[in-house]
Amino acid sequence: MGTPTKRTERVLSDAADKVAKAEEAARQYEAQLAEAAAKKRQLEEENEKLRASILNMALQNASVDLRREHVQLRQTLDSYQTKIDQMREISLLSAKVVDRNLAATLKAKNPNSEHDIPELQTQSLTGFFSDQLIIDRIAKLNEFLDVVTKADEFQWGIRIDKDTCVYKRKSKRVDRSYSVGSRESISTLTPSMRDSMFMPASSRASTISMDSY
Repeated sequence: MGTPTKRTERVLSDAADKVAKAEEAARQYEAQLAEAAAKKRQLEEENEKLRASILNMALQNASVDLRREHVQLRQTLDSYQTKIDQMREISLLSAKVVDRNLAATLKAKNPNSEHDIPELQTQSLTGFFSDQLIIDRIAKLNEFLDVVTKADEFQWGIRIDKDTCVYKRKSKRVDRSYSVGSRESISTLTPSMRDSMFMPASSRASTISMDSY
């Protein structure tokens, strides 16, 4: 039986060997994983080329009607893909872009306004809804923003995030100091744009409680 020092050295040596073997096994696994991923990509590319080649040969030997049907199916597929992409963009809307009471608040504070303030939808969106419904809401929201940003008599603010607000102040002349792109970017707001605020006549902005637009 060896001394405690030799036993400790032997234990440490064994542990070091195990660590080295584990590291080598991990490196081999990573190399194999990378190789498998490369082969997978290669097979996918070859498969895609093969499918395209088969389709091209089939179309060359197909009748005019079949070719026309293929074109129509491709257009339909592209249309669906476009809708899917639009839905992905639409899903970025948090449904809390603008306080749904902002239109009513502006009307209440400007009863004699010469501008007709468009209504904002007050019903929350829950469950399944079509992309057309979202597109319609975006159009109405942009219509509302088009009016309230161009009219001199209105002042308001939208809180973009905890550090950023976009303001529109009342002035005797048309104030174009607000961001021109802010109105157009409403349709692609990110989830960080959570709430909105109305800016009263006083210089201090008061925050309105948010609800889904």
